[in-house]
Amino acid sequence: MRIAFFTHDRVPATLPTAVASLHVSDVNAYLSDIVVYVDAIDLHCVRWARHHKRLRIEQLPDDVRAPSSGYDRLTLAEAHALANAPDDVALVEDDVVFRDGWVESFRAVVERITKTYGSRYVLSAYSPRAYKCRSPYTRVEPHLFYGTQFLYVPRVMKGEIASFLREHVGELHNDLLIGRWAQETGSAIFTVVPGLVQHVGQTSALGSEWHCNPEWP
Repeated sequence: MRIAFFTHDRVPATLPTAVASLHVSDVNAYLSDIVVYVDAIDLHCVRWARHHKRLRIEQLPDDVRAPSSGYDRLTLAEAHALANAPDDVALVEDDVVFRDGWVESFRAVVERITKTYGSRYVLSAYSPRAYKCRSPYTRVEPHLFYGTQFLYVPRVMKGEIASFLREHVGELHNDLLIGRWAQETGSAIFTVVPGLVQHVGQTSALGSEWHCNPEWP
């Protein structure tokens, strides 16, 4: 699974915390495919990570930078990451931290969902809502879905979702477009219960209201 971070110049910087949390939360899980996508204008904010052998910095193409809206740029960046990932991929925003031991728990949920439902789904490791259920995951109604702090996309769904995002960029925010995709195609959106990722960015560079996982310890 590729971990695809999306970052930009922001104060305070949150990517260093996210990367540190990613590694210390599950030191026994070797995550070797970690990519940080960043605009050319913001490359200076990831200089600290260039020495890191397990992080790869990739500059986004010019067409991703074209829209004036931050949400539209993120939509196109996600589509680019999906189209260029060699296997399944997790789209991750840069203002998150990870629950201790998250990798093993997440992989178990992916295996269980895929065995039960096949691969026509996406899975969020973050939820801005509290769900009271005994299962380690629950299904989210597409029209109620928001918050793509960590969104897992199976390999066979990458191309379809990338094309949908490109086709509809500018119509809705990136997370709401995922909900529309699920609704129009009859696909499922699941979320891990309790969430394995917390949203820690107190301010949004995209202009949205701040939200967090209410079940976080």
